[in-house]
Amino acid sequence: MNQRETLTPRARIIKALNHEIPDRVPFDLGGNQTGIHKNAYLALVRHLGMPDQLQIMDAVQQLAVPSEELLRRLSCGHPLHSGGRTRKLERGDREDLARWPPLGRSHR
Repeated sequence: MNQRETLTPRARIIKALNHEIPDRVPFDLGGNQTGIHKNAYLALVRHLGMPDQLQIMDAVQQLAVPSEELLRRLSCGHPLHSGGRTRKLERGDREDLARWPPLGRSHR
């Protein structure tokens, strides 16, 4: 996290989903719906001076699997996401998800 960031990616997303103001706008990179095309990925990692090793997640869409190093550097992700792979729900995740939308608030 840089000096202005005070939340983990998970905490940032939970705040946003609870209609609270996070330290910055949360974003996801690397899911099937939020993927990054291989050309954009290569341009990004080269711009950041990072190794440009490419792994394809979806051959049809040509989506790259973001490296753990890139995800850490951008401080992005979400509770169920890690390195282009969705992980199994854990007990805490289910409890977080069960509270959405928060009582008295509409998701619309």
